[in-house]
Amino acid sequence: MDKIDALCIIYTTKNKSKSVPALFIPGHAGSYKQVRSIAATSSSYYKQKQLNGERIDYFTVDLNEEFSAISGQLLFDQAEYLNDAIEKILSLYDPSKTSSVLIVGHSMGGIVARLMLTLPNYRPNTINTILTLATPHTIPPIVLGPKMARVYDQISFSSTVFNNNNNNITLISLAGGTSDSIVNSDSAILPIGKERLTVFSTAIPKVWTSCDHMAILWCNQLVRVVAAALVDSVQQQPQDLIKPIQTFERHFIHPSLNFPRLPDVTSDTPQLTVLSIPKDRIGNTLVFDLITNDSQGSVRVFLCKGSKCITDITSMIKLLPSSTSGDRHAAYHGKPPFRVLHLEQQYMEDYDHVGVWQYEKDNPETFIAAKIEQEATTNIIVNKSNWDLVAHNGVSFNITAPQLYMTVQFPKISNPLLSYKLTLEWIKDSSDHQEEQGYVFAPIIQQNIGGESKYHVGLDEDNVSIDINFHASGDDNDTNFLQLQFWKLPGNVHGRAHLQIDWYGSLGKIVLRYGPSVVMFSFITALVVAANENMDFIYPLVGLVALTSISSLVFGVPRGFTFWWLPSVFLCLGAGVLSLIWISVYSLACILSIFIPKRLTSYMTSMTVKRLILACSLASIRVIPVPVIITIIYIYWLFIVAAGSNNCTINHNNKIILMFFSSLLPYVVPEVVVYIQDLIIVGWKMPILSLVSVLDDIPMLSIVLLLVTWTHDMLSSRQVKCVLYLAIIYYTIFGYTQPYPLHTVIQKYMSCIYGSDN
Repeated sequence: MDKIDALCIIYTTKNKSKSVPALFIPGHAGSYKQVRSIAATSSSYYKQKQLNGERIDYFTVDLNEEFSAISGQLLFDQAEYLNDAIEKILSLYDPSKTSSVLIVGHSMGGIVARLMLTLPNYRPNTINTILTLATPHTIPPIVLGPKMARVYDQISFSSTVFNNNNNNITLISLAGGTSDSIVNSDSAILPIGKERLTVFSTAIPKVWTSCDHMAILWCNQLVRVVAAALVDSVQQQPQDLIKPIQTFERHFIHPSLNFPRLPDVTSDTPQLTVLSIPKDRIGNTLVFDLITNDSQGSVRVFLCKGSKCITDITSMIKLLPSSTSGDRHAAYHGKPPFRVLHLEQQYMEDYDHVGVWQYEKDNPETFIAAKIEQEATTNIIVNKSNWDLVAHNGVSFNITAPQLYMTVQFPKISNPLLSYKLTLEWIKDSSDHQEEQGYVFAPIIQQNIGGESKYHVGLDEDNVSIDINFHASGDDNDTNFLQLQFWKLPGNVHGRAHLQIDWYGSLGKIVLRYGPSVVMFSFITALVVAANENMDFIYPLVGLVALTSISSLVFGVPRGFTFWWLPSVFLCLGAGVLSLIWISVYSLACILSIFIPKRLTSYMTSMTVKRLILACSLASIRVIPVPVIITIIYIYWLFIVAAGSNNCTINHNNKIILMFFSSLLPYVVPEVVVYIQDLIIVGWKMPILSLVSVLDDIPMLSIVLLLVTWTHDMLSSRQVKCVLYLAIIYYTIFGYTQPYPLHTVIQKYMSCIYGSDN
């Protein structure tokens, strides 16, 4: 990655005076070609709208499809390289007109974009907007090395360096939702802050669908909105009255609806239907609700005083996905969306009537329903917790008939790890005519929690079931709990809904969220084996499981787990994974023992060879990555164990050390894979590693070298056992959230002395 000229430019313009550069950063194993959909759609949107302002020149970079999600060092290397790439890009433009670049990052590419702001070679104000797609901002998908932990510490929203360089940068996070099984969308939620916005694809008007990790780059409905938002965000605004964040909000949250201006409307206008606002209410709050499938702007809403309709509130209308008897998915597929208006009493205080104007009242293909009713009848609160749902196999509530719109709130349901299933049972009166309207309307449910929305359409069938899934909200407000909003035509149709926990779906979300902790719990199991000097770890493991369960239930530790029983479950899974690894390693050692001469045992275990390994390891740490060195030492020890075995009977001490080394494999193998890819497949030369980078892996290398060079009596000493038991306690309590304590201490000390050189 030392050739800046390797940048690829697509969909650019010859007139650089009226263009803005944008740089696409691919993610883990991602290709520079992944930007083609967004770039092509941006160009088409610019031409279609016949804009005269700035257009976007898309630059993309070939990062050799590197595995950046498993290597923190790759993220540092890519960020440093891309800061230099931005300098090269800006050199192609007139500095008096173009001084910054727009960044689009997919997955870990978004992390690279944020990491760029913290490095010494970042030039302030050269990045103005960062749009990330399916990026794990707050929690890495898996932490397999201290460098990855350092990346997230460095880009933390509490980091001084990051915040100092992030004051004027617009940061947008677009999450795919439950369809993304690679990056948990909980980690894509940004903390509330200035110039930050988190959006789920399920909530974006005219998208309304979740996207998997790759589809978020080419989903047609989503790409159209993203491209339009990017192009509009770079248009010159008069006196900078409109900030980029407002443009993204307009496209992603509240799209503007244009309506032609009407002549003066009065209460006796033929096309106007007037609904009187009651004045004799006592303590009752009123709301006005309207829903229509009109897509031509032929339905308008006014607030009237006396005979004059003076305030046009049609601009407050919002879009909902089309919902008819044939619709089974909310995803926008070209059918005109519904338009709804939910107006609270505060907007109607000074008026007498609400007027609904319709250009063609008798159009059979257009339906419109409007009603003024008491808010108390449209708002239901279900004070049931998850434990109530477990004890009673769910909770039921009524969907009353007269209301057009109603909200059901669950103040005690907000845990994103649980999945739910909602079953609807409709009861229809034979005299009701809504079946005739089924081809134009079917009930809709809008699911809300915090800033995340999801829609369920076509719910006119009896005993229909829908999945309720949501993610952790970044908002700390009064709406951070599950809310279900029902839209249905008023009449003699009512129903009953039943909400219960979907255990199978909940299991999948728990595994996706906490699955990576299995690696850490395997390491804890290896520590238990080493501390007890006994391969039979069943009884110590049972004790540790009991202790973990009690401490989690009473004191809330280990940290980072939502349910008290989860650490114990994943501790057992970690022990099982380590057992499988050990069985494979033990079998390999038995096979190797057939081919390795026994006389090599004394030579390979001699102090001369061990000192040579120690010297070579320390001498090469600035050239060869430490995980590669540890892997070589592991192979050396595997040969020692194989050479010293007799009919698959392995020396007890060597066996324990080999199991401990095996527990480190998940941490070192990914870095070895990255190294081999860069060195052999790509032909990339490893640079001299910085001292700060080397110190990340020094604690692990030191432990490995001590185990190799120390004698059995030294490893069995009381001091070593004390250290092992302290390590077991620490990793059981803090291992999931802070797995590298020694690295953190060393890095903070070195950063104070040498700065943040990576």
